Amino acid sequence: MIKKRVFLVFLILALLLPALMFAGGKSEQPAQGTTAEAAKKAPKVRFIMMGLNNPYTSAQARYTEEWAKKLGWDYVLYDGELDAKKNAEYLDYAITEKPDLIILMPIDSTAVSKGIKKAFDAGIPIIMEHMQANPEDEKYTMVYTGPSNYLQGTLAGEMFNEKLKGKGSVVEITCVPGQETTIGRHNGAVDKLKELGDGVKIIASNNGDAQVDLTLKVMEDFLTRFGAKGINGIYACDDTMAVAATIALKEAGIPEGSIPIIGVGGSRGGLAAIKSGAMYGTIAQSPKITQVQTKDLAVKILSEGLKPPYRFDPYYQYVSTPKVTKANVDEFLPGDW
Repeated sequence: MIKKRVFLVFLILALLLPALMFAGGKSEQPAQGTTAEAAKKAPKVRFIMMGLNNPYTSAQARYTEEWAKKLGWDYVLYDGELDAKKNAEYLDYAITEKPDLIILMPIDSTAVSKGIKKAFDAGIPIIMEHMQANPEDEKYTMVYTGPSNYLQGTLAGEMFNEKLKGKGSVVEITCVPGQETTIGRHNGAVDKLKELGDGVKIIASNNGDAQVDLTLKVMEDFLTRFGAKGINGIYACDDTMAVAATIALKEAGIPEGSIPIIGVGGSRGGLAAIKSGAMYGTIAQSPKITQVQTKDLAVKILSEGLKPPYRFDPYYQYVSTPKVTKANVDEFLPGDW
């Protein structure tokens, strides 16, 4: 009987031993079927977005999430909802999470100035996307990727000067006030028009915030102030507003295409409006191409373990933003946002 009991004890221990070994703690080697690389902790990446209430930024977010999942990142996007204070607070919060990388798209570069320096001091790399940091803060960031907003403005100025044959009055619908996009696209157009003889002038500017409803109100005000005959061109900081301007003209009974409208972005709606003749042109800007470039920069930073004060050379990694008119719109249709 005793021998039988001893045998049963040994049998039970033999059966339990493997389970106890697995339950016990850490193994010095990766589990079978894995690699040392797979066993590493997923890179933590945080994207501080200006706001998702715009077709372009929504497309950016979608494309970024797609490749973040493919790369297996610990990835979170914070939606600033076009609120500079909230945007800055999300940056501060992201820093407390000690991420391996922050992708920052600010609404107001001044509002995130302290946060950028704080991230730098914490050794966290920052990619500035689409919106530039203030000049004095650039040294605390690693790279800028996206369009040259100033260049886009100069291209729009060239298009208006050509279309209006060097003379005319243009009204401007801007993006969010104080935003680097707004400033760059405005200044670029103004400087180029002066350079080309100053015969085409921007006679009024008002912000549409890349929103359809607000743009319709802005256009109503412009038409009331200047009348259709007093407006020779409409410059919109974003294609969403350019398309809204075509709607406003139609509602006012103004013939389609009689007042040339130029936007920025190359949206599906904008490209279709150019094809139909409702818009004269746009400056193409692909969120898909932009996000691929951001991804490539992020992969380099993470794979090589780059940390501040490292900076890319060149610092400005611009994406291509070609002019689009009816003559070449088929090359860009249907658009990717």
